[in-house]
Amino acid sequence: GLVPYRRGEHWWLQAGVLNWGVYIAQVKRWLEFLPRHQIFIGEMGAMMSDQEVYIEKLRIFNRIPHPSTLQKHSGKSTPKKFPRVNEQEHAGKQKVIKCETRDELQKIYGPLNEELYALMDAHHRDGLVPAEEPPFGRFKLMQCSG
Repeated sequence: GLVPYRRGEHWWLQAGVLNWGVYIAQVKRWLEFLPRHQIFIGEMGAMMSDQEVYIEKLRIFNRIPHPSTLQKHSGKSTPKKFPRVNEQEHAGKQKVIKCETRDELQKIYGPLNEELYALMDAHHRDGLVPAEEPPFGRFKLMQCSG
């Protein structure tokens, strides 16, 4: 299968969907172009669990006017929840992954995610993150069957 690889200090991504989940490579690539305090990084599970808080933090980070000002000038209010996508039901939609598949993917992504967690923790410890960014959470293993 496709496996992300490192050459020296740089990550190289081969084409393929498995690379979409190699967040450490994506973060390091962005850091080649922008200082860390200009990048807001949030863990999706935490963002979905506490949507109003994250929307407010993202609003402040992006310097979007306060909702009262925004509503007065545009007639629109700030959303309280993120939009939902991929809700269509169809025969091919996967809801539960096979445990064997999940465990194989964990072998690939687990060490890469640990490296991501270490980098995020170091950025927070060293004060490099935007003031609005909460500590980065940990990915939960997907539910599986079989």
